[in-house]
Amino acid sequence: MRPETLITSAADLRQLSMQPWSALQLRQVLLGFGQVADADLRLWEKRLDDDLRECGCKLGGYFLSGGLLGVVVLTIAYWSFLRAAPVRALVLMLLTLVACAVAGKLIGLALARARFRRTIATITARIS
Repeated sequence: MRPETLITSAADLRQLSMQPWSALQLRQVLLGFGQVADADLRLWEKRLDDDLRECGCKLGGYFLSGGLLGVVVLTIAYWSFLRAAPVRALVLMLLTLVACAVAGKLIGLALARARFRRTIATITARIS
């Protein structure tokens, strides 16, 4: 079980949004606001937890799939060039696939962080 962080005020939320992302990913956020219904609190906790657990792998997989499709199309289109330098072509293909996967992962992490901050802003507006 991950350590829990109890949030009871807007100041706690602001402090949470300023913590390093790597430290946040190891925690579970619990909300304790008296003026908000428990169902809303649990929904927000789930959103925050989902964003904190997001590793970017899903988007990385999509980017990798797109890169693979692109490599296949380019292989068909430039077959004669690829046959002339097969090792170079293979290295370029592999580098392209790795670059696509890494780009997708980084974008996925950035989007998760943005969703996390947007959820915190929504919660802060609701409790203020």
